[in-house]
Amino acid sequence: MSDDWPTPFRDAFAAVEDAVGQIQAYAADQSLVSDSTAVSESELTVHVERGPPVRFPLLSVSQPTDLAFPSLPTVLDAFRDQLRDRGALDGSTCHLLLCWSPFNYRVGYGGTISPNDLIGSAGSDTDEDGPNAVDGAQTVANIGATAVWDSRAVSRNIAIHEVLHTFLSPDIVADVGDTRCDHNLGTATRTGPEGRTLRVSPMATAYAGPDEFGGGTRFHGTGCYDHDEFARHDGYEADGIEPAIDRFEYTTELSEATLEAATQYLTRVRS
Repeated sequence: MSDDWPTPFRDAFAAVEDAVGQIQAYAADQSLVSDSTAVSESELTVHVERGPPVRFPLLSVSQPTDLAFPSLPTVLDAFRDQLRDRGALDGSTCHLLLCWSPFNYRVGYGGTISPNDLIGSAGSDTDEDGPNAVDGAQTVANIGATAVWDSRAVSRNIAIHEVLHTFLSPDIVADVGDTRCDHNLGTATRTGPEGRTLRVSPMATAYAGPDEFGGGTRFHGTGCYDHDEFARHDGYEADGIEPAIDRFEYTTELSEATLEAATQYLTRVRS
Protein backbone atom coordinates (compact mmCIF):
# COMPACT_ATOMS: atom_id res chain seq x y z
CA MET A 1 0.00 0.00 0.00
CA SER A 2 0.99 3.61 -0.32
CA ASP A 3 1.71 5.98 2.54
CA ASP A 4 -2.00 6.69 3.14
CA TRP A 5 -2.65 3.59 5.22
CA PRO A 6 -5.54 4.05 7.68
CA THR A 7 -4.38 4.69 11.23
CA PRO A 8 -5.19 1.18 12.60
CA PHE A 9 -3.01 -0.37 9.89
CA ARG A 10 -0.17 2.08 10.50
CA ASP A 11 -0.31 1.35 14.22
CA ALA A 12 -0.27 -2.40 13.65
CA PHE A 13 2.69 -2.10 11.29
CA ALA A 14 4.59 0.05 13.79
CA ALA A 15 3.85 -2.44 16.57
CA VAL A 16 5.25 -5.34 14.54
CA GLU A 17 8.30 -3.26 13.67
CA ASP A 18 8.86 -2.50 17.36
CA ALA A 19 8.45 -6.17 18.34
CA VAL A 20 11.05 -7.24 15.81
CA GLY A 21 13.33 -4.55 17.19
CA GLN A 22 12.86 -5.99 20.68
CA ILE A 23 13.93 -9.43 19.44
CA GLN A 24 17.02 -8.06 17.73
CA ALA A 25 17.98 -6.06 20.81
CA TYR A 26 17.49 -9.12 23.01
CA ALA A 27 19.65 -11.26 20.71
CA ALA A 28 22.42 -8.68 20.86
CA ASP A 29 22.17 -8.33 24.65
CA GLN A 30 22.29 -12.09 25.15
CA SER A 31 25.23 -12.37 22.74
CA LEU A 32 23.58 -15.35 21.10
CA VAL A 33 25.03 -14.33 17.77
CA SER A 34 26.71 -10.97 18.12
CA ASP A 35 29.85 -12.45 19.73
CA SER A 36 30.52 -14.71 16.77
CA THR A 37 33.16 -13.22 14.49
CA ALA A 38 31.94 -15.51 11.71
CA VAL A 39 28.58 -13.78 11.53
CA SER A 40 28.24 -10.35 10.00
CA GLU A 41 25.88 -7.73 11.38
CA SER A 42 23.81 -7.77 8.19
CA GLU A 43 22.86 -11.42 8.80
CA LEU A 44 21.22 -10.42 12.08
CA THR A 45 19.02 -7.75 10.56
CA VAL A 46 15.29 -8.35 10.20
CA HIS A 47 13.47 -5.95 7.91
CA VAL A 48 9.79 -5.03 8.26
CA GLU A 49 8.42 -3.60 5.02
CA ARG A 50 5.04 -2.62 3.64
CA GLY A 51 3.73 -4.51 0.66
CA PRO A 52 1.23 -3.60 -2.07
CA PRO A 53 -2.50 -4.10 -1.39
CA VAL A 54 -4.08 -7.54 -1.56
CA ARG A 55 -7.66 -7.96 -2.74
CA PHE A 56 -9.68 -11.11 -2.15
CA PRO A 57 -10.41 -12.66 -5.58
CA LEU A 58 -13.95 -13.99 -5.92
CA LEU A 59 -12.73 -16.59 -8.38
CA SER A 60 -10.90 -18.30 -5.52
CA VAL A 61 -14.19 -19.05 -3.75
CA SER A 62 -15.14 -22.73 -3.80
CA GLN A 63 -18.12 -22.57 -1.42
CA PRO A 64 -21.02 -20.05 -1.27
CA THR A 65 -20.27 -19.20 2.37
CA ASP A 66 -16.83 -18.00 1.31
CA LEU A 67 -18.40 -15.15 -0.65
CA ALA A 68 -19.49 -13.35 2.52
CA PHE A 69 -17.27 -14.96 5.13
CA PRO A 70 -14.18 -16.58 3.61
CA SER A 71 -12.52 -19.05 5.96
CA LEU A 72 -9.00 -18.58 7.27
CA PRO A 73 -7.61 -21.30 4.95
CA THR A 74 -9.34 -19.66 1.97
CA VAL A 75 -7.93 -16.23 2.84
CA LEU A 76 -4.44 -17.63 3.36
CA ASP A 77 -4.60 -19.58 0.08
CA ALA A 78 -5.66 -16.46 -1.84
CA PHE A 79 -2.95 -14.44 -0.09
CA ARG A 80 -0.31 -16.99 -0.95
CA ASP A 81 -1.43 -17.18 -4.59
CA GLN A 82 -0.99 -13.43 -4.97
CA LEU A 83 2.40 -13.52 -3.27
CA ARG A 84 3.46 -16.30 -5.62
CA ASP A 85 2.27 -14.34 -8.66
CA ARG A 86 4.39 -11.40 -7.48
CA GLY A 87 7.44 -13.58 -6.92
CA ALA A 88 7.44 -12.55 -3.26
CA LEU A 89 7.55 -15.96 -1.57
CA ASP A 90 10.78 -16.66 0.25
CA GLY A 91 11.70 -19.18 2.90
CA SER A 92 13.15 -16.57 5.24
CA THR A 93 10.13 -14.27 5.05
CA CYS A 94 6.91 -13.92 7.02
CA HIS A 95 4.15 -12.21 5.05
CA LEU A 96 1.53 -10.62 7.31
CA LEU A 97 -1.88 -9.78 5.84
CA LEU A 98 -3.61 -7.00 7.80
CA CYS A 99 -7.25 -7.46 6.88
CA TRP A 100 -10.40 -5.51 7.74
CA SER A 101 -13.15 -8.08 8.31
CA PRO A 102 -14.88 -7.14 11.57
CA PHE A 103 -17.79 -9.54 11.07
CA ASN A 104 -15.93 -12.52 9.65
CA TYR A 105 -16.16 -15.01 12.49
CA ARG A 106 -14.45 -17.66 10.34
CA VAL A 107 -11.20 -15.69 10.28
CA GLY A 108 -11.64 -14.48 13.84
CA TYR A 109 -8.71 -12.41 15.05
CA GLY A 110 -6.45 -14.13 12.51
CA GLY A 111 -3.96 -16.96 12.41
CA THR A 112 -1.57 -19.06 10.37
CA ILE A 113 -1.83 -22.64 9.15
CA SER A 114 0.70 -25.42 8.58
CA PRO A 115 2.73 -25.96 6.46
CA ASN A 116 3.22 -22.20 6.05
CA ASP A 117 3.25 -21.37 9.75
CA LEU A 118 6.99 -20.91 10.30
CA ILE A 119 9.60 -18.84 8.51
CA GLY A 120 12.44 -20.91 7.17
CA SER A 121 10.11 -23.45 5.57
CA ALA A 122 11.13 -24.23 2.01
CA GLY A 123 9.58 -27.23 0.30
CA SER A 124 10.06 -29.71 3.12
CA ASP A 125 6.46 -30.91 3.27
CA THR A 126 5.52 -31.09 -0.41
CA ASP A 127 7.07 -31.11 -3.85
CA GLU A 128 8.87 -27.77 -3.92
CA ASP A 129 7.87 -27.28 -7.55
CA GLY A 130 4.20 -27.93 -6.88
CA PRO A 131 1.43 -25.37 -6.32
CA ASN A 132 1.37 -25.98 -2.56
CA ALA A 133 5.10 -25.92 -1.93
CA VAL A 134 6.18 -24.68 1.47
CA ASP A 135 8.02 -21.41 1.07
CA GLY A 136 8.21 -19.16 4.10
CA ALA A 137 5.30 -18.15 6.30
CA GLN A 138 2.01 -16.37 5.76
CA THR A 139 -0.23 -15.15 8.55
CA VAL A 140 -3.34 -12.99 8.95
CA ALA A 141 -4.22 -10.39 11.58
CA ASN A 142 -7.84 -9.24 11.43
CA ILE A 143 -7.39 -5.63 12.45
CA GLY A 144 -11.02 -4.95 11.55
CA ALA A 145 -12.23 -7.34 14.24
CA THR A 146 -9.96 -6.00 16.96
CA ALA A 147 -10.67 -2.38 16.07
CA VAL A 148 -14.46 -2.80 16.06
CA TRP A 149 -14.87 -5.22 18.97
CA ASP A 150 -11.90 -4.39 21.17
CA SER A 151 -9.39 -1.54 21.02
CA ARG A 152 -6.37 -0.16 19.21
CA ALA A 153 -4.17 -1.71 21.90
CA VAL A 154 -5.59 -5.16 21.17
CA SER A 155 -5.07 -4.55 17.43
CA ARG A 156 -1.40 -3.85 18.02
CA ASN A 157 -0.96 -6.95 20.12
CA ILE A 158 -2.82 -9.24 17.73
CA ALA A 159 -0.66 -8.06 14.81
CA ILE A 160 2.44 -8.88 16.84
CA HIS A 161 0.89 -12.13 18.08
CA GLU A 162 0.19 -13.48 14.58
CA VAL A 163 3.69 -12.64 13.35
CA LEU A 164 5.30 -14.21 16.41
CA HIS A 165 3.55 -17.50 15.69
CA THR A 166 5.85 -17.82 12.67
CA PHE A 167 8.95 -17.31 14.86
CA LEU A 168 8.09 -19.93 17.49
CA SER A 169 8.69 -23.59 16.69
CA PRO A 170 7.12 -26.17 19.04
CA ASP A 171 10.44 -27.78 19.98
CA ILE A 172 12.03 -24.49 21.03
CA VAL A 173 8.85 -23.40 22.81
CA ALA A 174 8.98 -26.66 24.77
CA ASP A 175 12.63 -26.15 25.60
CA VAL A 176 12.22 -22.54 26.72
CA GLY A 177 8.81 -22.64 28.36
CA ASP A 178 8.37 -26.31 29.26
CA THR A 179 5.18 -26.26 27.19
CA ARG A 180 4.22 -27.14 23.61
CA CYS A 181 1.89 -24.14 23.36
CA ASP A 182 3.43 -20.84 22.28
CA HIS A 183 0.58 -18.83 23.81
CA ASN A 184 1.90 -19.95 27.19
CA LEU A 185 5.06 -17.91 26.60
CA GLY A 186 2.96 -14.80 27.24
CA THR A 187 2.38 -13.02 30.53
CA ALA A 188 -0.61 -11.62 32.40
CA THR A 189 0.61 -9.44 35.25
CA ARG A 190 -1.44 -7.66 37.90
CA THR A 191 -0.75 -3.95 38.11
CA GLY A 192 -2.39 -0.68 39.12
CA PRO A 193 -4.16 0.25 42.37
CA GLU A 194 -4.82 -2.87 44.44
CA GLY A 195 -3.70 -5.03 41.52
CA ARG A 196 -7.06 -4.81 39.77
CA THR A 197 -5.60 -4.39 36.27
CA LEU A 198 -4.21 -7.34 34.33
CA ARG A 199 -1.48 -6.30 31.89
CA VAL A 200 -1.30 -8.73 28.97
CA SER A 201 1.64 -9.28 26.62
CA PRO A 202 1.22 -10.06 22.89
CA MET A 203 1.42 -13.87 22.98
CA ALA A 204 -1.12 -13.99 25.82
CA THR A 205 -3.57 -11.65 24.08
CA ALA A 206 -6.99 -13.32 23.62
CA TYR A 207 -5.90 -16.08 26.02
CA ALA A 208 -5.22 -14.34 29.35
CA GLY A 209 -8.82 -13.99 30.53
CA PRO A 210 -11.63 -16.46 31.21
CA ASP A 211 -12.89 -18.51 28.26
CA GLU A 212 -16.09 -16.55 27.82
CA PHE A 213 -17.53 -13.68 25.80
CA GLY A 214 -15.76 -10.52 26.92
CA GLY A 215 -13.11 -12.42 28.88
CA GLY A 216 -10.37 -9.86 28.40
CA THR A 217 -10.82 -9.55 24.65
CA ARG A 218 -14.36 -9.60 23.28
CA PHE A 219 -13.77 -13.08 21.88
CA HIS A 220 -11.54 -15.65 23.52
CA GLY A 221 -8.92 -17.40 21.41
CA THR A 222 -9.67 -20.90 20.18
CA GLY A 223 -6.11 -22.21 20.29
CA CYS A 224 -4.12 -23.93 23.01
CA TYR A 225 -3.42 -22.34 26.38
CA ASP A 226 -2.95 -23.19 30.05
CA HIS A 227 -2.77 -20.33 32.53
CA ASP A 228 -0.78 -22.55 34.89
CA GLU A 229 1.90 -22.88 32.20
CA PHE A 230 2.09 -19.19 31.25
CA ALA A 231 5.48 -17.55 31.68
CA ARG A 232 3.56 -15.57 34.27
CA HIS A 233 -0.14 -15.39 35.06
CA ASP A 234 -1.23 -13.60 38.22
CA GLY A 235 -4.85 -14.72 37.96
CA TYR A 236 -8.00 -12.66 37.44
CA GLU A 237 -10.28 -13.89 40.21
CA ALA A 238 -10.41 -12.88 43.86
CA ASP A 239 -8.47 -15.40 45.91
CA GLY A 240 -8.69 -14.05 49.44
CA ILE A 241 -5.46 -12.11 48.98
CA GLU A 242 -5.83 -10.42 45.60
CA PRO A 243 -9.09 -8.77 44.47
CA ALA A 244 -10.83 -9.71 41.25
CA ILE A 245 -9.55 -8.05 38.08
CA ASP A 246 -11.79 -5.28 36.78
CA ARG A 247 -9.68 -4.13 33.83
CA PHE A 248 -7.41 -5.60 31.16
CA GLU A 249 -4.66 -3.58 29.49
CA TYR A 250 -2.31 -4.58 26.72
CA THR A 251 1.41 -4.02 26.40
CA THR A 252 3.50 -4.54 23.27
CA GLU A 253 6.47 -5.48 25.44
CA LEU A 254 7.38 -9.09 24.74
CA SER A 255 7.91 -11.48 27.63
CA GLU A 256 11.43 -12.75 28.21
CA ALA A 257 10.29 -16.28 27.34
CA THR A 258 8.92 -15.05 24.00
CA LEU A 259 12.13 -13.15 23.26
CA GLU A 260 14.26 -16.17 24.10
CA ALA A 261 12.24 -18.62 21.99
CA ALA A 262 11.98 -16.28 19.00
CA THR A 263 15.70 -15.49 19.14
CA GLN A 264 16.63 -19.16 19.28
CA TYR A 265 14.46 -19.96 16.27
CA LEU A 266 15.70 -17.03 14.19
CA THR A 267 19.27 -18.01 15.05
CA ARG A 268 18.54 -21.54 13.85
CA VAL A 269 17.00 -20.30 10.60
CA ARG A 270 19.93 -17.97 9.95
CA SER A 271 22.56 -20.66 10.52
